[in-house]
Amino acid sequence: MHKIKLLISLLLLLTACGCTQPSHDSQQQAKEYITQGVRLYKEEMADSALLNFKKAEQIATELHDDSLLFAVRSNLAKVNARAGNYPLAMHYATQIYHDAMHGTDLSRRATACNIMAVIYDMRGDTARAFGYIKQLKQYAGYGTPYDKAYFATNLGVYYMRKHQDGKALAYLSQAFSIMPVADAYCALAVIYGRRGHFTAADSLYRKALQTPDLYYKITFLSALATQYGEMGKFKEAFDLSQRIMPLKDTLTMRQQTARIQALQLRFDQQLMRHKMERNMLVAVAVIFFLLIIGVWYVLHTRMKQQRMSELISNSQSLVDSYTRQIETLKQHGQEAAQQTKELRRRITSLQKKQAAILAKGHEHYNSIVAGGRTALWKKEDFENFIEYYKVIDLQYVLHLETEYNNLSHTNKFFMILLHMGMSEEEVQQAMGLSNGAFRTIKYRIKKKQLEPSHE
Repeated sequence: MHKIKLLISLLLLLTACGCTQPSHDSQQQAKEYITQGVRLYKEEMADSALLNFKKAEQIATELHDDSLLFAVRSNLAKVNARAGNYPLAMHYATQIYHDAMHGTDLSRRATACNIMAVIYDMRGDTARAFGYIKQLKQYAGYGTPYDKAYFATNLGVYYMRKHQDGKALAYLSQAFSIMPVADAYCALAVIYGRRGHFTAADSLYRKALQTPDLYYKITFLSALATQYGEMGKFKEAFDLSQRIMPLKDTLTMRQQTARIQALQLRFDQQLMRHKMERNMLVAVAVIFFLLIIGVWYVLHTRMKQQRMSELISNSQSLVDSYTRQIETLKQHGQEAAQQTKELRRRITSLQKKQAAILAKGHEHYNSIVAGGRTALWKKEDFENFIEYYKVIDLQYVLHLETEYNNLSHTNKFFMILLHMGMSEEEVQQAMGLSNGAFRTIKYRIKKKQLEPSHE
């Protein structure tokens, strides 16, 4: 049994080694794909960025690397959200939110809450977006400086929209103390406009509009147009609206929503095929090795049974041989005394071994006669029982060994119990067999009976 476990462990190790590349190299490759994807996305090459993120996701999934999976799924949520593919964006966002909330990394919780809030806000579901912003408050102090600045900005935007300008200014100031963020300029401009500080508001809007991100530029221009409308500057508001239209067209072209969705679907299908092919190879390897182990186990069991019988037989042969030598040595008188002593010692040792086997067999025999069961028996217990039964009825045991083709020790034991006069119910009880199992064993033994010779 120990050898079988060792073989299975080796098999699992081999299949594991065959399925993945070395962990360190794969992790590094995944990180490079993520870095490349982020760079390409900033250059507004969303489709190329997506392919890099999907490759990173495939590696991270195979490695079961939670950190890599969180990073790549966060980016996939953003890419799909910007492309207007909100269901898939929410799929990734929900995954990272679930993982973060079941983990202990507070910076991941902050990122997950922030992404959920942003996606719901982009979908126009302000109520749910605000719900996740509230959750973000308790984790906003964790993460990189870049993350903290954006968390503080979003909290400032939240309170600005709720017209709680005091709290909004506190969070926006916190964001500016870390790094300037375009959203923070825009939110601050809205607050200044409410207070009548239109010149300062206009200056802040123009700073916000320096962002290269078209999505945010359109958002900020829309906010500024609204601000101008409230100020009565309808011409300026109209001019801004006119500027927004071509920017929206450009953004739509760059997002290439349909292309991104098609790439996503195609890559996922390729990943599924890859997994199926790999699993098929692993299954074939497992079946092949288990087949080898099964054949080895059967041969090993039969050899062990044969060795047990040979041990008794050879022991008795040696006893007889040593006895004849002693008789011969007695004729040589005193000079052969030492050899005679050694031969008697060997006979005693062999007889002790035989006696031990037969004693165990006798004990098991008495147990069965008294109504005992074999539930806790090992193979050697059945073998000892059979060797002892040779003392009671050698001819019947020889009949089982010569008239049947390789009966197992349990099958021999089964036949001996019936030969002892036990009823079918008693045999079932002793061996813990159901009616079906009893009939199956009986049928298999019958199939192993050799045809009588017609010489």
